[in-house]
Amino acid sequence: MKLRYLLFCILFLNCFVLRAQDPYSYAIDKSVGLPSNEVYDVFQDKNGFMWFATGEGLSKYDGTKFSTYFSKKQTSKSGSNILQDKFGRIWYINFDGYLYYIENNDLKSFKQENSIGYYEFGIIEDKLFTIQKNQIEVYDLNNLKLIRKIKFNNISLKATHLSRKYFYIFTDKLLKIDYDLNIASLELPPELTNAKSVVIESNAEDLYIVSKTDGQFFQYSNKLFTKKTVLKGSIIQNLSFVNNKLWLATTRGLFEYDDSKFTNYFKNYNISSIFKDAENKFGFLT
Repeated sequence: MKLRYLLFCILFLNCFVLRAQDPYSYAIDKSVGLPSNEVYDVFQDKNGFMWFATGEGLSKYDGTKFSTYFSKKQTSKSGSNILQDKFGRIWYINFDGYLYYIENNDLKSFKQENSIGYYEFGIIEDKLFTIQKNQIEVYDLNNLKLIRKIKFNNISLKATHLSRKYFYIFTDKLLKIDYDLNIASLELPPELTNAKSVVIESNAEDLYIVSKTDGQFFQYSNKLFTKKTVLKGSIIQNLSFVNNKLWLATTRGLFEYDDSKFTNYFKNYNISSIFKDAENKFGFLT
């Protein structure tokens, strides 16, 4: 999947109800002040501000204007995976695999020595989880000091994922780490073990894993993997839980998943993500 997408942000003024035809929308792009039409992630912070990870750096939108943050120390500006910690700092990781955060309205670099490229990091309460060469590094967000290094073999590393309670590492097995740094190792179904790349999403205690290219689709619940309906003919780019439903963003539009049924919307668009803000407005990246 190419990392560069043109932002096509569709905002709804009313409650989200998809019908046969696409609803009213408008676009947020360079024409209204966004620093780049390459957008990889969107996030709304605790104060209601929108953050965009763009090809020209991390940008904050206050509803009227954009403020973009970058530093000469950055190895590159493009990144994704925007999160906010309990101290109000905004974090993101560039595609070289290096972390940056906004503190006191200034972009700062987080010291890392063994980056292996872009893998999503995680924040659980006051702990930061990052992937480095052959290890997971856990930091205390109170002082940004290293707490522990957890060794693992990253040769077969495919993806990472943050849920409400756990940080997951997807290799030939599924590693599950909680806040207290307890680690569980879960055996994977053969279809997922052999998958070249996957996307992961979670809701409450359930975990959903989909192979990007062949649509193999599994739910992990109550310590069991259950195979779900396979979605064929699309490259799956992202999974999201919105309005208590699972959505698959694909090269053939957006799919709503309900039990074993897929409903396809925006068939003419290559959708990379869906999100909902605090005012129940919905946005899509294409």
